[in-house]
Amino acid sequence: MKPKYKHYVYIISETKNMKPIYIGKGVGNRCNWHIYACKAGYHYNKKLYNKLKKLTKNFMEMENITINKDSYFENEFDAFTREKELISKIGIDKLCNLTFGGEGASLSKDVLQKIVKSRLSNGKPWHTWETKIKIANSRRGKPHSDETKSKLREMSLGEKSHRFGVKHTDKTRMLMSKNHCDCTGEKNSFYGKTHSQETRDYFRLKYGYEWCISHNGKLTNVIGKSSIKQYVEDYNLKNNCSISYKSLLMYKQIKKHNIKLLKLER
Repeated sequence: MKPKYKHYVYIISETKNMKPIYIGKGVGNRCNWHIYACKAGYHYNKKLYNKLKKLTKNFMEMENITINKDSYFENEFDAFTREKELISKIGIDKLCNLTFGGEGASLSKDVLQKIVKSRLSNGKPWHTWETKIKIANSRRGKPHSDETKSKLREMSLGEKSHRFGVKHTDKTRMLMSKNHCDCTGEKNSFYGKTHSQETRDYFRLKYGYEWCISHNGKLTNVIGKSSIKQYVEDYNLKNNCSISYKSLLMYKQIKKHNIKLLKLER
């Protein structure tokens, strides 16, 4: 019998123990779209993609997952409400959902087909490297508005964060520990590389402490330890002496030369 209402909430579960792995809302054939998208390699939810790929053994044993429609609704709002209710009840940390549900609107079949065709037009499911460069260049130099920054900051905190309540398994922790236990020498990702002088100056200005060097009543403001070292080296060269900038940092003064070091608050 054909259901009375078109909007519905569906559950993707493991067939073996009927453990839910994804909760969604849709119309038409939306509940089966995830399977098509994963097989084609263009699914946006990598977490769900990897889970389905593992359960079905690279999508060869589809009987290992079951898709059931939980309930039908006359309007989309009620369907979204039920979706959020199920996700909250089960716990987002136990599901492959990226959000707590209730956002967005259903895409028609024609729109979905256009998206698929546009992504597969060059034989690849995702953007080419050239397209990514164009997208990056189009955004470069255009900072987010304060309103957008506030929304992004809010979405990354507390329960709104997609990582809220999610913990690594013992196996994942062990692998992470094994991969990062030795990062010395050639195993270090920064091995053989050095920051440019421009980058060093940027770090110094952004993260370095601001100091004031007092010498015989003359005040000189410097930023970062490297600037203090450069000041002392210039002073040694000019006055033919051998002051240690480390001593100046440690004791904050060189009484013999009447030099004092003061840390300023930004």
